[in-house]
Amino acid sequence: MYSYEHDGAEIYRQSFATIRAEADLSRLPAGGARQHWAGCDRRCGRPSSGVVDVVATPAGYRIEEG
Repeated sequence: MYSYEHDGAEIYRQSFATIRAEADLSRLPAGGARQHWAGCDRRCGRPSSGVVDVVATPAGYRIEEG
């Protein structure tokens, strides 16, 4: 049986810790461009334009501008 975290603040803390540990954030464009982080290629909730996509893949994170 799995043990699931139910505290929202702790879930966010763990999620951001995972991203910081796994993602090479140095590859993101400089200048504070808006980013859309997605867990898969469907990119649910993505704005129609003006963002840098950071998409999780089995090999790591893929960064796509435009």
